[in-house]
This record gives sequence, structure tokens and C-alpha cells, in this order.
Amino acid sequence: MKFYNRVQELAMLEKITVSPQSEFVYFLGKRRIGKTSLVHHHFTQSKREYLYFFVSNKKEGNLLLSFSETLREYLWYGVSFGSIREFLKFLFEYGKEHPGLCIVFDEFQNFTQVDAGILDDFQEFWDIYKDHVNIKLFVIGSLFTLMEEIFQSKKSPLFGRATAKIGLQEFGGVILGEILTDYGLFSNKNLLDVYTIFGGVPKYLEVFDQENLQKDRLLETILTESYLRENSLYVREGSDLLLTEFWKTSGVYFSILEAIAGGYNKRSEIADYTKMNYDSLGFYLENLENVYHYIEKLTPVIEQKTTLNRYRIQDNFLIFWFRYIYKNGNLIEIKKYETLRKIIMADLPCLEGFAFEKLVKDLIITRNITNSYVIEFDRIGNYWDKGGNEIDLICINHCTKEAVFIECKLQESKITPQVRQELVRKSETIAALGEYKKQYRYYGLESIGELL
Repeated sequence: MKFYNRVQELAMLEKITVSPQSEFVYFLGKRRIGKTSLVHHHFTQSKREYLYFFVSNKKEGNLLLSFSETLREYLWYGVSFGSIREFLKFLFEYGKEHPGLCIVFDEFQNFTQVDAGILDDFQEFWDIYKDHVNIKLFVIGSLFTLMEEIFQSKKSPLFGRATAKIGLQEFGGVILGEILTDYGLFSNKNLLDVYTIFGGVPKYLEVFDQENLQKDRLLETILTESYLRENSLYVREGSDLLLTEFWKTSGVYFSILEAIAGGYNKRSEIADYTKMNYDSLGFYLENLENVYHYIEKLTPVIEQKTTLNRYRIQDNFLIFWFRYIYKNGNLIEIKKYETLRKIIMADLPCLEGFAFEKLVKDLIITRNITNSYVIEFDRIGNYWDKGGNEIDLICINHCTKEAVFIECKLQESKITPQVRQELVRKSETIAALGEYKKQYRYYGLESIGELL
């Protein structure tokens, strides 16, 4: 699969690489998001040499042997080390003689499993050498929370040492559309199907490299021949992603995420579904939102302080995985894949209704960045109130006092005159936007092409 997007990140990497001073850069982003691919693509594209070390979860001696082998391939002569400290000193000393030396450590957080003191060694050598050599350190990690702790916790030896942070997000709907087009698979329906199942995670999109995919049966083929089968990457992926993060409390967190994925998005609903104490639940929701970054707490778009909170899993892949795979683990265990496929196909229109609204929001935000939407807005979000009024999306420009009210319906036929009148009525109940100039937009699956 060819390399897509990441234009801003590549420009940032180029600026860092040619900088006349030492740089210490770390990458943030969940697994499969393409951090390693980005770094390799940058150096391949720029035709610059770099040292790449994969920090596997090995004992120190075995890890040093693999590092020595990497150096042998690069330097054409052998070097042996008695400790990671000796290895680091060698690299910084070598950097003295080779200005602009670029070094990449992948799975950097595994150093802490070898010896927590290694981070102190990194701090010591960085502080000693950074002002006297031009060396570039790029460190990548797959555990988001641990990488944040290493570089952002005031208790960490490397706190304040990084000169740059590069965070990677999923691909948006525009890039997904481009990828589908390149493979000859684009249709509005296929875009929504892929967005719902995989989100915009680059690794998962390698499914398109299958030779048997057809535009008119893309969803069926993905489910039967890629997702729901023996040894599927996707079936075990949810557990692989989360077990190392949650560890001993994984059962509690998995139950909460299953509830949210199933549409129970109010705290009281989640407590009822999981049979957890309402007050105790708050601790876990706080962690999922602010520590692990797997969920977001939503409030009505015009509200600053409210008790009308709702929760949503940010990652489409995890929504799909918890809603269908984790919930029906018994069917996976006995290999009843066809039964599970039928369950998914029966319920998918409901899930895609929510995903469609999220996709529309994503496409509108992309247009707003280029000032090509109907208004230039400074806020976008959902709206609901205690009276039962709900609006899918509202775009607001507080400076010009303009607002766009949006209704999303998968089927264009459901955008009836009554639906249009009801959106106008609901918009007029929002006192805070009473004097705003109002516009109305209605999007169905057939019409989202105008947003691409």
C-alpha cells in the first residue's frame, strides 16, 4: 500500500532533520497509526542515512547483541557493549564526528522493562552532549500512556528534554475517499462501511491489498474473508490494543467500553449496564477520557457547564470491535463466523447511522480548514436539551453571529418536508442563538459527495 497524507508531519520532520542543533523528538499515537512508517518514509524520501534500533522486550545482553548487529551493518565493523549505558555513550561520541546523525529508537518504552535507570542515562548523556553535537534522536512508542508518562511526567528523568512532539491521528474521510478511489472501490456506501468498521487507521486499510475485492460487494468480502475468519488480525486486535494498557483492571474497562459501544452513553445507563456503582464509575470514566484517551465526554455544543453529559468511544474500530466481536466472543470461540456475520449485518444500519453523523462532521471540519464550507465556524458539535430536542450538528461562528443547523439521515428519502420544518423549530428553541443568522443543511448518504 502506498504512503498517504502526513504532509504536515513530513514537513516538520524535514525541518527537524536539517536543524543546526540537536533534537530529541518523540511520537505519540496509538498502535497501527503509522508512526514507524512515517519515519521510514521520511528518511527514504529524503535519501538520508539513519540508524534504526528496535527495542524489543529482551534481556539487556540480548538487546545489546541486536544493537551491535545493527551497527555492524551500518558501520561495516563490529562493536560490542557491556551495558546500555556504554551503547548510549558510543552513539553520542560517534555523533561528535558525524554532525546531523539521525537515530531512531522504536518501541522506546521497552527500555523501562530492561532497567528503569536507562532513562536516567538518556537524560545524562543528552544534557552533556546536546549543546556540543548535532544529533537527532527520534523515539517511537506504541503505549500511548507510557510514552506520555516518560516525556510529560515531572517525575520522569526525560521531562522537559524533548524538543518536539509529533502526534499522529487517524486518516479522515477525505483521505479514505482518496484511498478507495485509487483502488477502484469508491462509492459513498463503501466509504461509510470502511469508516464504520476501521475508522482511518492506516494498518487496517491494508485490507485493500486483497486481490478479490469488488466495488459492489466490498462490505461482504471484508467481513467474510478478512475480518471474520480464523487467525484474523482484526478479531484479536481489540484485546491486543488494550490489555497491555489496562492490565489487571481490563475487565472493568472492557465492560464500560462494551456499554458505550452498545449505545449506553449516559453515566446512569453505563452504571446500569455494567452493574457498577454510579459514583465508583466516575473514576474509570475519568481515566478512559483523560489518561487513556479512548473516550470523550460530550456536552451540548452551546453549553459550558451542564449535567447533560454523554460519552462516546473516539475510535471507530473499537466501537465496532466492542459492539460485535467482544460482545459475541462465544461465537468467535466456537468459530460460528457466519452466525456473527448475520448479527452484524442486521444491526449495522443502526451503527452506521451514528457513524454517518461522525463522518459528516469530519468532512465539514476538513472543509472549514480550507474555508470552503458555507460559513467559517469556530465551534461544531451536537445539541440536546432536557426537553427532548436534539440536533445532529450545529456549526457556530460567534464573531459573525452565524449558525448552520444540520440534519443527517442515511436515506435521502427520510429528509422530508416535516424533517426540515422540525429542524427549524428546534433551532428556534435555542435562546443563546436567537439573534444568530441561521442556515440549514441536510445530508444523506447520496449527497455527502459535495463535502468530499
